[in-house]
Amino acid sequence: MLAAGGITYTMVRPALIAERIQVTNAEGYKQKSEKLKLDAEAALKAAEKELTTLKDSLSKAERAKAEAAAKKEEIAKAVEESTAAKDAASKDLADLEQKMKDIGGLPTMVAELKAQEAKRVEYDKQIATAKAAIENALASKTTQDKLITEIKRIDLWQQTGTMAPNFRSSVTAVNPEWGFVTIGAGNSASVTRQAKLDVVRGGSVVGKLIVTHVSPGSSSAEIVPGSVAPGDSILPGDTVKTGSASLPSSIRTAPAPAAPKTDKKADAPATPAAPAAPADPFATPADAPATTPAAPATDAPATPAADAPAAGTPPVEPATPTPTAPQ
Repeated sequence: MLAAGGITYTMVRPALIAERIQVTNAEGYKQKSEKLKLDAEAALKAAEKELTTLKDSLSKAERAKAEAAAKKEEIAKAVEESTAAKDAASKDLADLEQKMKDIGGLPTMVAELKAQEAKRVEYDKQIATAKAAIENALASKTTQDKLITEIKRIDLWQQTGTMAPNFRSSVTAVNPEWGFVTIGAGNSASVTRQAKLDVVRGGSVVGKLIVTHVSPGSSSAEIVPGSVAPGDSILPGDTVKTGSASLPSSIRTAPAPAAPKTDKKADAPATPAAPAAPADPFATPADAPATTPAAPATDAPATPAADAPAAGTPPVEPATPTPTAPQ
């Protein structure tokens, strides 16, 4: 019996050791997963806080715009009153000149004439001051409009995963086990969640990424399954750029140039059809649910009806400024 027990223990011992190693590895994987979950929740809270700050800035800018418009109306009214006063002074001056002609040019009339001329000069100065104030108000309104446009663009890009076409960065770390990479650019380089990126090496696309978490100076992105060729892999140092699916709509939807017309004979053989392009790994299935979350409610003033897009149409994207590429 002792011999049989020894033989059984000898046969079972390797399996028992292997099972304990698997349990230890599973605990390690569980701890890693929990840490990644905590990091993701912290990044999400930071992104929501930044979005709230941007919406507050938009609200302040719109209030400043309304105040500038009200000030413009006040100044325009002051200019109108000054102009009316100037016209009245001109009329008084004309009447006085006519009286001088009728009376024959008495010294008292000359003094009154000079006083009226001084009033006219003063009114001219007031009009010039009011015009300068109007120009300043218009310049301030233009600045506020640019600020509002930029804030709306940032908010739109954050919601749609859009990024600047000239964005460039690099892969700083790769985790093939979990299927994600770390990119050396973040909020400071205008990286947005759900952005589609291409990984380029030597002028060729070696893989595709989807940004999942964004920090101030770095980002995490999942490797799109099937986007890396068999036998190849994404490596630290590979270049990362904006993918075609995340380009601004004004660039992504630009019409292609028309093909030049050529004279072909009627009996020329038909050109064989080009092979079908490979499926885009970023394409969304027709029956897939929408992934864009609804924007949280804020205290910002309601957008005027004239500025709201028509139902069923995509939002009009503001003019895209040229951001500075990250170092």
